[in-house]
Amino acid sequence: MTEGILKLRELTEKLTVKDKELLESEQMLRTMIENIPGSVNIWMTDMELNMKCLTGAKEDYKEFSLKKKTIFDFLDKEKDFVLIQSHEDAIKGISSKFEHNLDGTDYLFSIKPLEDKFGNIVGSIGTQFNISKYVSIKNKLNEIINLLKKCEEFNNLNCEDSEKIKQIIYSE
Repeated sequence: MTEGILKLRELTEKLTVKDKELLESEQMLRTMIENIPGSVNIWMTDMELNMKCLTGAKEDYKEFSLKKKTIFDFLDKEKDFVLIQSHEDAIKGISSKFEHNLDGTDYLFSIKPLEDKFGNIVGSIGTQFNISKYVSIKNKLNEIINLLKKCEEFNNLNCEDSEKIKQIIYSE
């Protein structure tokens, strides 16, 4: 019996060390997530697309508030079909990366399969990065390019720089 108690004590000590390492890793992960820049959101789902984690700039949900919530609770089935489809693809092993406007804000989404330590797919993991400023600048530059293409004086310029500019503009 004494031998059994010693064995149990030894196992408990090993488990306590593993628990401590796990808690430290979890705390480091939480600290990293809390310090993500204000334009990024991260979430995870299980195989049925139930939300398991959602954190970042826009949302700060606690686990208990995600119980019984799926991605469908956060998305419009028609407007956000590409997001829903990409989650369904992720649980089949297909990754995707795309731009999408969600509630008037432009985001770059990356949605991938979430795997356990054995490589089995257990859900999906997604990130969204607010790219509204980038999209706005890109649209303004495209508008300038289109105006320059229409400008007769610009098209008739004969200096070295105008040729370089023309090559850039027309190389869409």
